[in-house]
Amino acid sequence: MIKIKVFDNKTTLVYEQLPHIRSVCTGVWIKAGSRYETTENNGITHYLEHMFFKGTEKRSARDIADEFDGIGGLLNGFTGKEATCFYAKTLDMHFEKSVEILADMVCNSVLDGGMVERERQVIFEEMAMYADSPEDYVHEMLELGIWREDPLGYPITGTRESLQRIDGGMLREYMRNHMSPCNTVISVAGRFDEDEMTAVIEKYFGSLERDTGIEHNGFKKPAFTKGTERYEKDIEQTYISIALESEGYEDAKRYAMMAAASVLGGGMSSRLFQNLREDKGLVYSVGAENQTYSNTGILNIYAGTSMEKLDEALECIRMEVAGMGRNGITAAELDRVKEQLKGNFILGMESTSTRMSMMGKGILLKGRVESQDEVIEKINGLTSDDVLEAAGHVLDWDKAAISILSSQNQGVAEVG
Repeated sequence: MIKIKVFDNKTTLVYEQLPHIRSVCTGVWIKAGSRYETTENNGITHYLEHMFFKGTEKRSARDIADEFDGIGGLLNGFTGKEATCFYAKTLDMHFEKSVEILADMVCNSVLDGGMVERERQVIFEEMAMYADSPEDYVHEMLELGIWREDPLGYPITGTRESLQRIDGGMLREYMRNHMSPCNTVISVAGRFDEDEMTAVIEKYFGSLERDTGIEHNGFKKPAFTKGTERYEKDIEQTYISIALESEGYEDAKRYAMMAAASVLGGGMSSRLFQNLREDKGLVYSVGAENQTYSNTGILNIYAGTSMEKLDEALECIRMEVAGMGRNGITAAELDRVKEQLKGNFILGMESTSTRMSMMGKGILLKGRVESQDEVIEKINGLTSDDVLEAAGHVLDWDKAAISILSSQNQGVAEVG
């Protein structure tokens, strides 16, 4: 059973006891990410995520690593567009120790000037790594193109220009403004005594001073820019990333869009895989997924092909998109995709990390968590008409945004 407690300083705790296991996963979820940034400080949330592992007033970076290794735990963090998370997974007997270290990292980072400069170089290397990955690069450029007037399109790592401007003072100011108790959710899943656990969370997070940070309450729907953009890199394959404007995570149609994305490109039985790879041999990889954010989302279709087969591959994708947008899915496809969605969801729920993430992100961004029974009920209740109604508004090729990355990206034919 999922329970929620709000402390006096407005920090929220969400938790679920799983007494049949011997571990516990704790996540600190914060409303901070690239969507809260500007062109001037783009990348600052991700920068702070790095810095929180570099030492506090009483622990060096080595101390943090040694202490977690000493209790056999896992410690990590990640930055997204709308949220940042720091999490720890340990044996239940080490729960309080893991929470104390997490709180020390998040609340007491020293942001030393020398460390800030060294970590800037590390992030430059991370950016280079992503730039060397064609799949990551073409999708990042796609999002930058479709949301060019909105921070949702900003790269999470920032740009070289924006990172050069960020210093310790900017990091501290951003942390004060955005990483405040009112924007923080603590999510705990695993084995613990309920009273002891809530007391520990209150001690390290619920008792923090209630500050004057900015309280985030959602975003406006960003404008979506369609069109085709081409980029060149010295690579062997040609990479395609396509976006069609979809629904946000608060929209009731998101489950129907998940089903549509799965039928279109969710695995080896999907229409795109069977047509482009199995029947025509045009691609090695192809797929589709529905990405959701606050007030918006995209159905993303991606593929890797050769320059010689690019035009035919794009035409086949267009035909599959048009066919589903016009005709929907069959009863057999609906039955199969329902089982896929339920299987993926239920198998994921066997992980404390997944449960922790579902609860933390749900409370932070949506204000509620859907129970397993609710999710299963919504999936079981899907009809072919639901999918057709949802997909029919989305699968319009004339409104598509397309990014193409190739070593010789000249003279590519328009599709449609």
